[in-house]
Amino acid sequence: MAYSDWKEIFVDVSDILLDYDNPRVFISNPTQENLLRFLIDEEDSIELANQIYLNRGLPLAEKPVITEENGKYIVLEGNRRISACKILLNPQILNENEQSKIPKIDNEMKSYLKNLPVVLVPNRDSAEAFITIRHSGDKSVKKWSTISVAKRFVNRYRKGESINHIARILDEKPSVVRKGIRFFFFLEFVRNDIEWTEEEKKHLEIYRLETTKLDRFLPFSKKAKEVLKIDFSHDQTIKTELPIETFKMAVKNIIQRIFIKEEIDTRSTMDDVFNDEIIKMCSSDSLMASGKIKNVEMVEVTENIKWNKNQKNIRDNKETESTFGKDEFTSHNKGNAIFNGEQKENKVSERKHNRLATNIESYVNLTGAFPFTNKYQKNKRINVLLNELKNIKYKEYRMAAMYLIRSLLETYTHEYIDHFVDCSDQEQRIKGVAKVRSKRNQKLRDLIYNNIKDHLTKFYAEFDEEIKLIEVMFSENNNTSITKIINFYIHSQTQVPDYLELLDAWKKVSSILKCMDDILYKKTLQK
Repeated sequence: MAYSDWKEIFVDVSDILLDYDNPRVFISNPTQENLLRFLIDEEDSIELANQIYLNRGLPLAEKPVITEENGKYIVLEGNRRISACKILLNPQILNENEQSKIPKIDNEMKSYLKNLPVVLVPNRDSAEAFITIRHSGDKSVKKWSTISVAKRFVNRYRKGESINHIARILDEKPSVVRKGIRFFFFLEFVRNDIEWTEEEKKHLEIYRLETTKLDRFLPFSKKAKEVLKIDFSHDQTIKTELPIETFKMAVKNIIQRIFIKEEIDTRSTMDDVFNDEIIKMCSSDSLMASGKIKNVEMVEVTENIKWNKNQKNIRDNKETESTFGKDEFTSHNKGNAIFNGEQKENKVSERKHNRLATNIESYVNLTGAFPFTNKYQKNKRINVLLNELKNIKYKEYRMAAMYLIRSLLETYTHEYIDHFVDCSDQEQRIKGVAKVRSKRNQKLRDLIYNNIKDHLTKFYAEFDEEIKLIEVMFSENNNTSITKIINFYIHSQTQVPDYLELLDAWKKVSSILKCMDDILYKKTLQK
C-alpha cells in the first residue's frame, strides 16, 4: 500500500457505482438499484443522508475511497456514504413515504454532491489494508460483522484467488481466511440446501444471524465432528460421512432450536445442543437398523466433486492432480466470533493450487472457470494474449486456447526474468541467464523450474503454494509435467486436447502467472 499513489479528485456522486463486492450486502440479483435498496433498508442510509445534510457534507477525514474499473468509478470504502449522497441528490429513487424523510437540498449542497471530494486509488488491492483498519477494532468507523468479514474472504475466493493470496492481500492469517470461508459456506448450505418454510427463512437470512449463538457448536466443534461427522473438502465446502438426508435432518434440528425456537443460546452446553435425539439420529446403529446405510462412505454435501469425477476420464498418462502435504487448522481469533469454537488441531490433506470453481464445465471461457486479471500492465503482449484468452470459446477453439496458454506462460516467464536478470538490487538478480531473450538457450521448463522457482524460494517464500506447484508440475522427471502436456499438443500432427485437459492446464498455469504478475506489479509500484 503506497499512499503516495493515492490522490484526491472531485466526482459527481451520480457517476460513482456502489461496490458489488461490498461484504455487508447480501442480495441475489446484484444490480445498482438492488445494492442501493439493501443499504437503505439494512444500513440506515436515510438517517446518514440527514446527518450529511445537517453537517453540510462529509468530514474531511471521511472522504470515500474509490477506484476505476472498466472505465467506471467504484466505491471501495464508503458505500453507505455514497448511497446517502445519492438519495440526497436524487430523492426520486426512494418511495413516496421515504422521500418525506429526506430534506430538500439547496444549490450549495447540490454543487457539493456533484463535485464530491473522494480519494482515488490505483486498484482494489491497494486499498484493502486501509479498509481493514477502518472496519476492525474498537475505534473502527462501523465494525464489520463476523459474517461480513467471512463474506469478504469468500468474494475473493470465488474469483479464484488462493487462500494464501487472500491472506497476504488482507493482512490476515491463512487459517483465519480458511475458517471464515468454511463458515460462510456452511451458512449458505444451511440457508439454501435445507428445506425451510417461508416463515422460517425470514429468521435465517445470513446477514442477520447472530453467529455468537452458533459458532461454539457448528461447524467446527469437536462434538460436531464426532456426532455429525463434519469435515471439509479441498474446495472448503462441507462434507460428511453420514447419509446426506440424515445430516440435513440433524443440522436442521439444531438450527431450528437456535434461531427459530430459541431454545439454545450462548449459555447452552454441548450436551444441550447435541442431545440424545441428535445422537440417536446420527448413530451408526440407528442408521443400520433403518436400512439407510450398509457401509459408511464419505458423502459430499455440494456438487463440486463433479470436476473430480470428470478428471477420471482423462487418460492415465495425463493425470496431473497432486496433494501438497497437510495444513494445521488452528484458530487465530482477531475478534471475530466465528473462530471461537472448540480448538483442536485438524490435519487435513488439501490441494494447494487454484480452488475448483463450482460447475466449471458450464463456463464458456477459461477465465470464467479459473479467473485471472493481470495487475501488471507494462507488457502489451501479455495484455493482448489475456484479452484473447478471456474472449475465446475454448471448447470450440481448443488448439488456439492451448497456444494462448503456452504463450502467456512463456511471456510472463521472460518478463519476470527480464526484470530480475538486470535489476538494481544486486542480491535479487537472477544469475546464469542471458540478459537478452534471443540469447537464452534454456527451455521454458528449465527457466521456470531452475531459475524462477529458486528465485521465489529465496526471496518470495510467502508464495509457498506456487513454489510447491512448480516443484510438482515442472519437474524434469514428471512425464505429466504441464509443459510436456502443452508441448505435446502444440507439436503433435494428429492430437487435439479435450476441454478437460485445457481446464486443467489453465488451472495450473494461471496459479503460476498470478504469482509472477503480483511480484512484477509490486515492483512497478516501487519505481
